[in-house]
Amino acid sequence: MKTVYIEKMSWAEFQEMMKEEDTLIIPLGVMEEHGPHNPLACDTWIGEYCAGLLAERTRTPVAPILPYGFAHNVQKFPGSTSVEPELYREVLYAYCASFIRWGVKRILFINGHGGNTPVLDWVCQDLYRDFGTLCFYNDWWTIIPQIAPEYDCQDHGGYYETSMLMAARPDLPRMELAKEAGECRISPGIHKFYVWTFENASIGINCDVTKFNPYGNVGNAPFGASKELGDKLTELYVNYNVDLLAEIKKIPIPFPAASPMVPEEKA
Repeated sequence: MKTVYIEKMSWAEFQEMMKEEDTLIIPLGVMEEHGPHNPLACDTWIGEYCAGLLAERTRTPVAPILPYGFAHNVQKFPGSTSVEPELYREVLYAYCASFIRWGVKRILFINGHGGNTPVLDWVCQDLYRDFGTLCFYNDWWTIIPQIAPEYDCQDHGGYYETSMLMAARPDLPRMELAKEAGECRISPGIHKFYVWTFENASIGINCDVTKFNPYGNVGNAPFGASKELGDKLTELYVNYNVDLLAEIKKIPIPFPAASPMVPEEKA
């Protein structure tokens, strides 16, 4: 194939490509605040960049990124957008189904925004149920700490995410505007650096971020972020997905049923 980017293909080129390939990469993003120093499309730029590198290295087609998602808790920050989960599910499902009808059997989602994950899991289940399509997804801030523990990636718009953006779009961060959010509290015992905790155990809570954080970025402060670090993190993440994609392509389609478990006979 001449290009891995579907938006650059003609319909005839796409049709020809589908004779040789049944796996598709789909990046997901959002438009939401990432502190006063980063652009609203931070997650979108990072997701698109990583997915493009993965596609080029594996010669696997990549679909145009969906630059919107579910980000309800940051709506008080100007410019942040959110799509309700039910509607987002319908759009993402229809987007994938359009490619599945032309022969896509495996999808790897490169997710750039954590708020998309619950809906993404929902869509992956539905696509398998309705079409038998095998869908996989991951995100850089979860994968990197597992394969390289020296990078904790515990921030939103902070040290690590700003570095990732610098790798993708070094022209966009404005570090002279960066602020440190520090630890946030909504009660004496319930506080947040990167995740909400009470008595040293993480807990779930969802509320308007502006109630406890005037800047938007959380976790590791953005100071010291660099393109050099971003390039290292991006390389780790993309290399992981290169190996993952190779493994995904080994899976036979339709996915074979597991053999029934036969209890061993006692001697």
